[in-house]
Amino acid sequence: IKEVRPPQPPLPPPLRLRQVAPPLPPPPPLVLRERPPIPPPVIPSQTVIRRLAGLPVPPRSVIVERVPPPPPRPRDVLLERWIPYGPQPRRRTLLQRAPLPLPYPAPRNVIIQYEQAPARVVRNFQRLGVSAA
Repeated sequence: IKEVRPPQPPLPPPLRLRQVAPPLPPPPPLVLRERPPIPPPVIPSQTVIRRLAGLPVPPRSVIVERVPPPPPRPRDVLLERWIPYGPQPRRRTLLQRAPLPLPYPAPRNVIIQYEQAPARVVRNFQRLGVSAA
């Protein structure tokens, strides 16, 4: 895929602003009024709906894809394989049983009973006084 970007457009020319001093104001006009004409009668509004044809469909865009010819076909590869052997016959099963397990020795139940240890209670009081928090 080759991406092609169009060339950049040239820079726009500089924007020139010219300032011209305004002309002196003309003197106020002289107004001469006459009676206005009689207004014409009021015609009520009327709505006309016209059905216009839709816009025609634009022509389709055309995309032309040019694909290069395919590369030459490689030569054929032949694989020769051996036909597998047929199903194997059932094997004879010889069962050799294991010897019986040795029995565990009988458990020895022992009860160990301790007496209550002697306790010594020492009471020590210290007067620290009163301090403000």
